[in-house]
Amino acid sequence: TEEHILRTPWHHTVMLDTEGDVFVVGWKQDLLNREDDSSFITTVYFEGNPWLLVRVVLDAKSGFELNDEDLSIDLIKQGCGMIIKNTSENPDLPSSVIHQATMTSLIKHFGL
Repeated sequence: TEEHILRTPWHHTVMLDTEGDVFVVGWKQDLLNREDDSSFITTVYFEGNPWLLVRVVLDAKSGFELNDEDLSIDLIKQGCGMIIKNTSENPDLPSSVIHQATMTSLIKHFGL
């Protein structure tokens, strides 16, 4: 229904910060500056279009390092059905490289 649609000004971006399990609305560059050594920010696509940003927190115990080019995230339907693809050069990259809190947040909000 119309009242459940999140609307933002054209110059703002929505980001799911999975560390705090919160949606943040702000200037895109300000949101991208939240990236640190233990996380990266990537774009989620819906029907080939950029839809929102997600801050992915990495599990330091995994021993792997990732960046936004190593994963691609797509929504199957608006608001649900998220697919995470390994686009890195390592075909054996385990899902445990992503921190459990990030996985829980993604499942809670979108389903995987």
